[in-house]
Amino acid sequence: MHILFLLRLWPVYGGGETVTLCLANEMVKRGWKVSILYFKDNIKEELPFMDSRIKAIRIEGIDYGPSSTEKASKLKTERKIIQDYAIQFIHNNHIDVVINQWWPLCFIDRLKKETKAQIIKVLHIAPYSLSYDENTLKGKVKRIFITLYKRYRQRKSIKSIIKTLPYVNRYVFLSKSFQKQFEEIAHYKNTGKLDAISNPLVFSKFITSEKFTQKENIVLIVGRMLEPHKKITRALRAWQQVEKNPISADWKLQIVGEGPDLPMYKQLADELKLERVSFEGFQQPLPYYERAKIFLMTSAVEGFPMTLLEAQQQGIVPIVMDTFLSLHDIITSDFNGIITPDGDERLFAEAILSLMKDPQKLESLAQHALVSCKKFSVENIVDKWDKLINSI
Repeated sequence: MHILFLLRLWPVYGGGETVTLCLANEMVKRGWKVSILYFKDNIKEELPFMDSRIKAIRIEGIDYGPSSTEKASKLKTERKIIQDYAIQFIHNNHIDVVINQWWPLCFIDRLKKETKAQIIKVLHIAPYSLSYDENTLKGKVKRIFITLYKRYRQRKSIKSIIKTLPYVNRYVFLSKSFQKQFEEIAHYKNTGKLDAISNPLVFSKFITSEKFTQKENIVLIVGRMLEPHKKITRALRAWQQVEKNPISADWKLQIVGEGPDLPMYKQLADELKLERVSFEGFQQPLPYYERAKIFLMTSAVEGFPMTLLEAQQQGIVPIVMDTFLSLHDIITSDFNGIITPDGDERLFAEAILSLMKDPQKLESLAQHALVSCKKFSVENIVDKWDKLINSI
């Protein structure tokens, strides 16, 4: 079996690349061959362990990166170059299955017809998402016309997915709930082309008992500093309420990550007069996970967030606003985490304080999180990929 992953950047930029590396390592352990085609080198961080049997090849002369300004439409002149290269690579290397993690349709619409490989498209975000910055005029307008904006986003997403279906053998969502949502809203009868497979745990090891007992009174946020998606302003305003309560006196909030809205978050923290918040910048998150007890997520948009699984795997209790369907695949509220209503900063703050006040509940939820997240082990997830691939 020879698998080819299609990516934009390599080695690692975000969740999609990290997931690919995790899956690829497990696949080669099973005796599969794995190759990766990508456009752009990422030099931001060191490559995590990658099995030497994985072959990563950059398509030279293409600089299609993560920036929102680098739209696929700008690369139409290079479309033939990309497709010719991919088709020749598939032929020369006897590729059995192509797993498209990020390439736009205009880069893959010839692959199914001109090769014998099975083409699988993975949607790494929720099929319908509403992301906007409420602090901007454009965001405020979208908020006012939220119903119309929601319908527009749904129509746009449906059109994109349906347009892709003829060019793939299987279309994979990150959650059965996403698949069901698409089928219902699009009135699409699944004839076997749709499927769902979640992301796997990334860390190879769970937190040790010794490190679990050494945890500190730290609340943690890990993510890209991008307000339309992550809504970290909500977490900061909730933390202001937490700091006012004496029970939180020996707790602190650490925020790990960088992005375009980091200066705005620092300014807001100053305006709110937050005393126990630190912005750590871009860091390897594992040491932070090992020390923290509570993890916060206020995102407006997520696919299948790796940070939630990473937190649970390191014995942290997540508190998450209820904004994306796949959340319920990961967390059962008051069992292995806490789910609060979307946008309710008061209840979000109360959930944080409830765990600070009750160490026994905090530890119980952490222990349940450690056990429940094991179903997302890379072995279990690649078993699902094995089953899907064999079915096509």
